[in-house]
Amino acid sequence: MYGVWGRKRLGPISTDAVTAPAPPEEEPPSQPQLGELTASHVTPTSVQLEWTIPEGTFDSFTVQYKDAQGQPQVLPVDGESRTVTVPDLVPSHRYKFNMYGVWGRKRLGPISTDAVT
Repeated sequence: MYGVWGRKRLGPISTDAVTAPAPPEEEPPSQPQLGELTASHVTPTSVQLEWTIPEGTFDSFTVQYKDAQGQPQVLPVDGESRTVTVPDLVPSHRYKFNMYGVWGRKRLGPISTDAVT
């Protein structure tokens, strides 16, 4: 940098500066893992599902199955839960349940189990 006084240039003057160190980069969280899905309590009209998460956490879960008429059904479940009861089923009917874990914008899975009401 120079100064000007009248028609004269004065200087130069200078200084040294050091920038602060960059903050450490955070490791992105590791992708969670779905474990096993089991039908733990079966009645003529409902099935209780339980699942394990051996690693990480999920934002939410989605249970998908087909009703007795073959129509797809979706049951949303919050990410803290490890059990859910699927209601309004038909007695003596075989159901296949698929569970997906939702992590950010990703859908992981499915894990599956069958049950007969």
